[in-house]
Amino acid sequence: MGLFAFGHASNGATMNGIMYLSGEHVQLPGLFYFTLWGSIRDEWNAGTYFLALLVAVASLLWPFIKLALQLLLWWLPPSWMGFEVHGIGVRFLDGTCKFALTNIQMVVLLMVGLHFEVLIPSADTIVPLLELNVEVAPDTGTYAFISAMVPALVLGHVHAYMHRTLSHPLPPGRTRRTRAGADGGAGKRARLVPLRRTEFESLLFWSDRRLPGAVQLGVALGLVVCLLGVSFGLILDVIDLEVVGVVGALLGEKRRTSWSVASMAKAISSVTTLANPTWLAIMQAGFYFTIVGMPVLCLLLALSLWMLPLRPEHMHRLLMIVEAAAAWAMLDVFVVILLASLLSLDQFAQYTLSDDPTVVELNTFLAANPEFGNLLPAEPVVLGVQPTLLRPFWLLFSSGLASVPLCVFVTHCANHAFEQQRAHAAAMAAAAPHYRVSD
Repeated sequence: MGLFAFGHASNGATMNGIMYLSGEHVQLPGLFYFTLWGSIRDEWNAGTYFLALLVAVASLLWPFIKLALQLLLWWLPPSWMGFEVHGIGVRFLDGTCKFALTNIQMVVLLMVGLHFEVLIPSADTIVPLLELNVEVAPDTGTYAFISAMVPALVLGHVHAYMHRTLSHPLPPGRTRRTRAGADGGAGKRARLVPLRRTEFESLLFWSDRRLPGAVQLGVALGLVVCLLGVSFGLILDVIDLEVVGVVGALLGEKRRTSWSVASMAKAISSVTTLANPTWLAIMQAGFYFTIVGMPVLCLLLALSLWMLPLRPEHMHRLLMIVEAAAAWAMLDVFVVILLASLLSLDQFAQYTLSDDPTVVELNTFLAANPEFGNLLPAEPVVLGVQPTLLRPFWLLFSSGLASVPLCVFVTHCANHAFEQQRAHAAAMAAAAPHYRVSD
């Protein structure tokens, strides 16, 4: 909690201008400073209310709520609210910790979206008359927030594992085997069936039966479709950004860029020269891991858990891995913040410069003299950003969001099957003294 509070209070990122006049560096102050609370206030003042509320709830409040509830569940005896309810609470907190990273993903989008280089060539020399680089560099607040998030996620996994282990007196994941007579003299292992064909005593709308064939097939097809949609959506261009106004005119053909999620990840290490290179490498690796790698891996593992016939101990281990992968798979959070921020990017970009008197005077002049403003691309302003959502974005958006309920349903079924197996094993152990649990 202390690291989260420190990150909230510290500067999270800075918009910088690096200017060279005829090759001579000109020192410029930071153009804009992003703190978490300041960003929420600025987003609200800029009229981007949904984005402000999203960041406030997910990044400002949720980390403390999540840790406080987890601490409460840690100290409360599981029997106080029931093992099943206690386990659902622990798993819910473990799986939703990732929403706190909303502001970090905002920083990445600002780093990519508000990075551009203006060159005005000189008629006399090869050295440009003016070179201006605009960069958004992460700062102490971002580093502190990342440092707090990793142990918070790991502690959630440890808590979930300990609950599952300690709430069952029998060793988890052992295959049941009986001596002669306990199962009619067969003494054989039960036939393995995949999770989708498990007979549930009670699960949602079904009791004492297998899931309907349409549900079994629908979940499998849904996972495959989401896997393909996410895989293609990550490598195809999903957004188009165009810098407009005076800066757009100076950029010329470079004012328009298209981005895929994979290209955003690749650009993180090169969009700023002012940030700590070690932390940039950590942010880039984290982006690849949580936005590109884990969503695909989570879907593959969930599909395996649903389709493969597994021994109870193997199902138990795979279930824990799927739940951990889902907690680190942050594509669902990213596509929501991407949509919300892009729809507000132009409004927010202009607001960040609204306190600069020179920018205000130029904007006023361009508005009052349309003969000059009409010469500029798109908007008669000093700086504007016009985002366009491309068709692959909607493929990624729908696949990323649809994968969440599918994975939740698969893990819910697996948890229910696991609890059912443990209850049967405990009942048999109590009823039959000669019953034993072995590998």
